[in-house]
This record gives sequence, C-alpha cells and structure tokens, in this order.
Amino acid sequence: MIDYIHSNKQRFLDELIELLKIPSVSADTKHNEDTACCAEAFKTALLKAGCTMLKFAQPRSPYSISAHKILDPNLPTILTYGHYDVSLLIHWIYGLVVLLNQ
Repeated sequence: MIDYIHSNKQRFLDELIELLKIPSVSADTKHNEDTACCAEAFKTALLKAGCTMLKFAQPRSPYSISAHKILDPNLPTILTYGHYDVSLLIHWIYGLVVLLNQ
C-alpha cells in the first residue's frame, strides 16, 4: 500500500490541484455552475476508484453525494465528509499544495 501511494504521489497531487481549482462556493449563487462541476468531479473520482454510487442529488444547493466501496465487510469503515462553503481556505490550501509541489 505504501509503495502504491509513493508511486502515485504526483498523480494524487495533480488530481487534488485540479479539484481545488474549481471555485465551488455554494453560498454564492454566481458559482452554482462551478459547484455542480465540482460535484460531478467528485462523483467521477469516486466511480473511478470503484465506489458504488448510492446517492447523487441536489435537493437544494449544495450537492449531496454518497458512495461506498466494500473490499471486505470485516475491515473497518472509513467515512469522509466535505462541503462547498470554505472557498478562502480551499484557495489557500491550493496555493500551499502548488508551492510545496514545486
């Protein structure tokens, strides 16, 4: 597993940087299209990782995405959570990731 992470580090960083470039600010209606684009990017990444999509909905903005991937029911569960209303922090992290990656 560690070897896989190390050998794919640059790809992981590149994918993270592309995702962080999307100005998905759900609190600002001028970014509704960007928020939808970001949600689609997450959905695509989850499906590419082999997850089963349980829910992809927009009852209201922002989008709600639920997915799972069970390799072995005896292994621990990992739950992640994210949201679209921290744009200043996200852009700061994006800048930091780019800087550290140089």
